[in-house]
Amino acid sequence: MRAHPGMERRQKGEYRILLLLAVLLGACQPKLPNEAESAVLRRFHHEERAWIHSAHKAEQLPGDASSGAVEVWCVNVDHECYNWADMRYGRCVSAYFAVSVGGRWTTRSLQGEPDWEEWYTRGCPQAITGKD
Repeated sequence: MRAHPGMERRQKGEYRILLLLAVLLGACQPKLPNEAESAVLRRFHHEERAWIHSAHKAEQLPGDASSGAVEVWCVNVDHECYNWADMRYGRCVSAYFAVSVGGRWTTRSLQGEPDWEEWYTRGCPQAITGKD
């Protein structure tokens, strides 16, 4: 049984509105500054084919001002890595903080529980980490 032709047009119109809203909301999100992106990607060798999977502007914490941190970003990087268990290359995702101090971007990888606590305290979304 076919839907009424008017219904199909209405559904297409609704999909277009939803798509437009998604594009507009995505455009409202701040973009990782180019200098921060470069600082994060410099941590990888060219052969690792790293790319920014996602970036989120982090909330400022009370200690940021005293440390000189002007801006902090939570960054997930997708890259090629060797999986020793499977003895093959695959894709990995690693998490980093990109921090602007005095006009210079530095990066820090998340290593342990305190780093992950900071990640979530800063309002960063669920991090994607691991290997394929």
